[in-house]
Amino acid sequence: MATHFRLRLGWATLETVDVLDYRVGVGQTAPGAEVRVDLADLRRPGISYAGEASITTVSSSGKESRRFTGVVDHSEAEQDGSVVLHLRTGEAVLEEAGVGGLKVFEGTNALETIYSLMRLSGVPDSKLDLPWSPGLPRAFLVCVAADGVEVDGSVDVAGVAFMGSNPFADQVGEVDFGSSFQSASAWALVPVQASTIVEAEQAGLKAIRTGFACLRAANAVTLPSIAGRSKVFRRLSSLARITPPESVLVSEVGSQGGWFRGLKDRPAKTPAIDAQAAIAELGPSIGAVLSEDLLESLKAWNRAVDADDDLDRVAFLSRSMEAYANRATMTPLFDKAERQAVRKSLGRNSTTDRGWTGEQQKRLADLTNGLNNAPLKIRFLSAIEAASISTTPAQVETLWESRALRNRLEHGGALTDLEDGTLRSALNVMNQILIETIAIDLGSSD
Repeated sequence: MATHFRLRLGWATLETVDVLDYRVGVGQTAPGAEVRVDLADLRRPGISYAGEASITTVSSSGKESRRFTGVVDHSEAEQDGSVVLHLRTGEAVLEEAGVGGLKVFEGTNALETIYSLMRLSGVPDSKLDLPWSPGLPRAFLVCVAADGVEVDGSVDVAGVAFMGSNPFADQVGEVDFGSSFQSASAWALVPVQASTIVEAEQAGLKAIRTGFACLRAANAVTLPSIAGRSKVFRRLSSLARITPPESVLVSEVGSQGGWFRGLKDRPAKTPAIDAQAAIAELGPSIGAVLSEDLLESLKAWNRAVDADDDLDRVAFLSRSMEAYANRATMTPLFDKAERQAVRKSLGRNSTTDRGWTGEQQKRLADLTNGLNNAPLKIRFLSAIEAASISTTPAQVETLWESRALRNRLEHGGALTDLEDGTLRSALNVMNQILIETIAIDLGSSD
């Protein structure tokens, strides 16, 4: 067999696609690629326009070589039933998310910069082999823009200094990203002790989030007094929000080493929704088939996508999954006679002469009453199967990996770039499940 092209989209790989053109390498003014694919192939489970799109060549001996890596920019339907996909390089993702900007200050150890960037991407220490390792803790200052705050001079809130002037305006200078850092109404600054730049950044952002939360909570109080002292109240001010920072500055005290880095909290641009194109396959009656559970799942998904905070994104995604799982109709695992048999067998404590205590009896009753309450994953998969939705095991695992992030985030942890990508993928999977369910329900209601 001659050399052929292979295209990977989302969670699936398409063999023998027709690559019309791909433009990579030095000197390309519009790097990208065009690929023609049969519509039938695009209907396979796991295919998604979200995430990475890669083109490889496969030789007659089976050797695979990557030729292009990027994302799907847009698709065009052809009259012969095929679809032409227009791909762009990964720089498009950076443009859309407003990330990728990094300014490293003079005096910063280059190996420490490499180490910190690798740790941010989720690579563990055990997988790093560098001629440099973290040493003793050093003093750092971490600073972000605090748009939405006005302060005359400086105010300390929960260990965070809110300042009316930019303490690092000259050090940042003119950059092509994080413009809000220079134009903010206020800045939040916190000192930290850390062994690396990345550790300082994470510790500083955690402390600043606490300062933001405390300041906003104090401002939102509608009581006339606090601890017996009169509280100044302004209705409009009580509704104010602090804009999530789109960049962070880390500066080592003494050496002036550190960096200014773009974050992922706020998209740099949000294009308008083409309403006709969005519902072209669904029609204007899209709301007619929304059951209560499906509506709740859809609303929670929207809140997850719009949330600024990572914990909110994970929590609302989990709520969307739970609401969708409520669509499942489960066959009871234990019938009435079997449940009675279980209660009877647990009715006495065979290890002692006395019976169960009151608290023990209550706990056992809770357990037996929930015998037919299937775990969330089983109900979720049952709801997907009932709706005739095609998903791959990898897509389902992506959803559950994202749910598992909640516990660490609730204890102050932060997402790595790798985990952020997993969460974005999970939101795309849930989006696909919801819209396919609506489309199928519409078809069955015709």
